[in-house]
Amino acid sequence: MKKRFSKLLAGILSAIMSLVILCSAIPVSAAASDEAIVSIIRNGLINGQTAIDLSSCDIVVKDYTANDPAIQHVNQLLNDTKLCEDCNHIEIEPTARLSMKYNANKQPIIYQLGITYKNAKSDWTAKNTAENNAARAIWYSIATTNMSDLEKVMAINKWLVTNVKYVKDAPNAHNAIGALVDKKCVCEGFGRAFDKICNYAGLDCEMVINTNHMWVKVKIDGAWYNCDPTWDENDYAKYGTAGNYFSQFLKSDSMYKTGNTEHDGTWKIPSARNIQATSTIYDKSTRWNFGLKKGDYNCNGVVDISDISALSTALVDKKVPASRAKICDMDNNGVCDSADLAALRQKISHVY
Repeated sequence: MKKRFSKLLAGILSAIMSLVILCSAIPVSAAASDEAIVSIIRNGLINGQTAIDLSSCDIVVKDYTANDPAIQHVNQLLNDTKLCEDCNHIEIEPTARLSMKYNANKQPIIYQLGITYKNAKSDWTAKNTAENNAARAIWYSIATTNMSDLEKVMAINKWLVTNVKYVKDAPNAHNAIGALVDKKCVCEGFGRAFDKICNYAGLDCEMVINTNHMWVKVKIDGAWYNCDPTWDENDYAKYGTAGNYFSQFLKSDSMYKTGNTEHDGTWKIPSARNIQATSTIYDKSTRWNFGLKKGDYNCNGVVDISDISALSTALVDKKVPASRAKICDMDNNGVCDSADLAALRQKISHVY
C-alpha cells in the first residue's frame, strides 16, 4: 500500500514539474503602456503615416467588434494623441481602421492603425513651423544669461499674461499662433503657447485637460507644478502689474483640485505621462515679484522674516532647490549656505 502510494505521489509530482516547465516556456504577454502607445501614434501622425505599426505594443483583443475594450481604448488614445504638441493641426477621421494578427501566445492583437488624413502634411507642417518660430523668437526676447528653471517659468508666464488677452471668438483661439502671434486666444491657446516656449527654454512641460479647460504642468528643480496662464491673465486684467497677483502659478494638484472650479473633474495628459504635482512649497505664494528680489526665498515679492525661517529649515534639511538657492545666494559666491542665512538676517535685522 505504501509502495503504491509512493508511486502515485511520484507520478503527481512529475506531472506538476512537467506542467511548471511547460508553462515557463510559454512567453508572457506584456502590453505596452499608454505613454508608449501614444508616443508611437504621435510619431506616426507627425510623419504622415497612413499605417502605424503597433505590433510591438501587444494590445490583445477579445473580439473584433467596436465594443471590444481594447479597440475602444486604442481609438481613445488616438484622439488623445491629436491633442499632443505638433498634432493639433493634423485633421484625421476620428476612428482608425484596425488590423489584427496573432502574437506569440496565439492571441489576437492590434498590429496596425489605418489613418485617413483630411488635410495635407504640408499644411500642418507649415502651421507647426510658424508656431515654433514664434515661440523661439519670444523666448530669445525674454531670456537672460544663467537663468534658473524658476526664473525661466516666471519669465514665460509673465510674457503670456501681460501680452495675451482671453478672446473667445479669435480666429486662432485654440492654437499657439493665437497666443504667440495674434495675442488673442482661449485656454487651449495659452496652454499650447506655454508648452511651445518651454521647449526652447529647456523645460519639461505637459498640457493638462479636463472637460472644458486646459492648463500645463511644468518641471522645476525635479518637481512638477501646475500653471494656468489663462486664469493668471484674468488676475492681471484685474490687478495689473502693481498687484503682482497670480493665484494659479506653480500650484500642487491638491491645491488645484480644491481651489478654482475650472480644474474640477477628471484630468488627462494627452501624452499619457503619469505626472503628479505633489510639491506644495508655492501653494501659498500668490503675489509674485517677477524681478526676484535677493533673499525672497518664498518668491512672494517681500523679503521678511518668513524667508529667514524657510531658508533656515531648508538648509537644516539640506533641501534648497537650485532655483531658490540662486535667489538667496546673498554673497554671490555660487553657494547658498549659513553665511547667506546670516546675511539675510542682517538685511532684515529691523524685524528683530
